[in-house]
Amino acid sequence: MTIAPASTRTDISPLLAIIYRPLIRGYFGAAAFYYVVFTLIHIMGHSGAELPPIIIASITASLVFGFSWYALRNAIPITSLH
Repeated sequence: MTIAPASTRTDISPLLAIIYRPLIRGYFGAAAFYYVVFTLIHIMGHSGAELPPIIIASITASLVFGFSWYALRNAIPITSLH
């Protein structure tokens, strides 16, 4: 049985987390804004039995994206990434 040798490469996972955090935060912010706008459009454009499920789904998505955007507001310390 052969055991693989220990890796000598530098772990770049913390660096990737630092690089991608602003990009992902921007995506979450744009998605939250998109769903807020489309919630308002759905309210004006739909009626009857189809309105509540569409509004609930749209509000849920906007809240999830909004809270995700808010959660990524501060930089993550490198020590807590491992």
